[in-house]
Amino acid sequence: MKSLNKTLNQFFHQYWSTQEIVDGWVQAKTHPQEILILLCSRIDALASGAAREGEASTRAFTSFVTTYSGRSELFDSVSVGNVFYELDYHLWLLPGMLEKAGRIRIFSQLNESILKLLVDSEIALTLEEAQHLIKRIQRTLRKQFRVAPNQPKKKKPLATASKIKQVVADGFSGKRSGVSESAVRKAIDSLLGSKTLARILYQRFRCEAIHGGRVAIDESRFFAETEPYWKPMYSKFYGPFQFVEFPAQFLTSLFSDCIRNYRKRLENTGKVPPQIHFEMFPDSPLGHLNVLDTTLLAQGRVAFPK
Repeated sequence: MKSLNKTLNQFFHQYWSTQEIVDGWVQAKTHPQEILILLCSRIDALASGAAREGEASTRAFTSFVTTYSGRSELFDSVSVGNVFYELDYHLWLLPGMLEKAGRIRIFSQLNESILKLLVDSEIALTLEEAQHLIKRIQRTLRKQFRVAPNQPKKKKPLATASKIKQVVADGFSGKRSGVSESAVRKAIDSLLGSKTLARILYQRFRCEAIHGGRVAIDESRFFAETEPYWKPMYSKFYGPFQFVEFPAQFLTSLFSDCIRNYRKRLENTGKVPPQIHFEMFPDSPLGHLNVLDTTLLAQGRVAFPK
């Protein structure tokens, strides 16, 4: 076990050195984009190493953050403002999506959750019915939660998926709603799942930082706040809304907590995933099979004949 701990120390040194660089920038309140790139890519690297071979990167990242952050309840929670925006955006897009009754056109993966909302709600697939459905969900959310910057601050901007489902289902109670409560619960599930804090951290911060080059953030609050906050947003096409953002101090704490908790997990089990095992023992992997977590090895499949 002592030799494993020594090797783990060597492996995790590269992550602690990243932490030192980022801490300096956070103290100086400089390089916000570089902070996001380094922290998100490093968390992503650890998450990929911890995942089973072939696991989708979205799932690997969100599962890792939720499991090892020590704040699973927070990262499983849904930002209602982000949900509200998605409904508002698609309300504007609906004439293009429902160009004729019964036919739904989607333009990107961003439309998938709204596609499921329209289909699984079992409404008649017409523009009028789709608009009515989305507007009713919006009214229900606005009444119960803080979805826009002009609302009372006593309303919560964050809630569990089950709580939001219940609120939305209650908004469709009664025979005159035209949509059953069970149908609307199922219909909204994909949308809520795409707006948990873990998914937003992956999609809006990890992906945009690494692939987009720049994440649009409120830089003053990015360095001032210590917990996730909601940035007021405005559009000429639809009403005001708000997006959740993650400040620098929160992200550095997340990074260090994930490293510490994941390292403890590897130390306690005495087993490391295949990818990390190879990085730890590049010259003699077969000599350390006793610490290889074989449950994460690819199982393979019969490719031919099919």
